[in-house]
Amino acid sequence: MDLTDFDYSQPANVLWFTSIPPPGQTTGGESRHFSQVTDSIRFVMEQLHGVDHATASITLENGSLTLTEIELLYSRLGRGKRHPE
Repeated sequence: MDLTDFDYSQPANVLWFTSIPPPGQTTGGESRHFSQVTDSIRFVMEQLHGVDHATASITLENGSLTLTEIELLYSRLGRGKRHPE
């Protein structure tokens, strides 16, 4: 996803699994809706731990964010350090 002019105000859904899913599985797991993607990024980086964090992704109206992209956007928010394990 192009993150050059990323819109932090758009709504987003965080998806994650509580255990490592089989390859290719994209349904199941847990989800939570946020009215702004900024809140969803903070949720992934500050509230999810272990497998939950490692399997997290964010879906948007026009695409999705991988964990690597979430980490990059989080660093742009001025919070470059993730919660301690």
